[in-house]
Amino acid sequence: MRLRLFALLGICIVICVAGGCAAPPTGGPAHWYSLKRAPAPSGPIIKSAELDELTRAFADRYVGLLSSACDALKKDNSDLVQRREAQKLLVNGATNVYDIASNADAFTRVLDLVVVTTLISQVWIDDDLATEVFGDRAEIVIRALHHGRVEA
Repeated sequence: MRLRLFALLGICIVICVAGGCAAPPTGGPAHWYSLKRAPAPSGPIIKSAELDELTRAFADRYVGLLSSACDALKKDNSDLVQRREAQKLLVNGATNVYDIASNADAFTRVLDLVVVTTLISQVWIDDDLATEVFGDRAEIVIRALHHGRVEA
């Protein structure tokens, strides 16, 4: 009995929420056309092949930045926790970025790369995890992640 009640409640919610989706837009056909038309691009136009090349090159540069920063953090560092965290940052960051770079759609890659570089830098820079984990060596990773975020 309860299952039927929850199913009925769910159907009612879907009908109420999605009811406006079936209504035609107001304003007549001329208005409909203006809603569908995209604004003219204001900057240089990048073709799909160029975007494909740019996103894959960015992925390589970002992983290179991350690798250099993590190698510098590990070099001459006797703190095992810092060395382990630097290695984890490198492996997780490189895995995420290369996974995104393997996507077939270049536009999706751009969006995903911006999101992942922003999220990584928010955690390590904005939330101050770099200083918490690496102490006085944190500036190395902060510079690299900030550079990657800006480039993305």
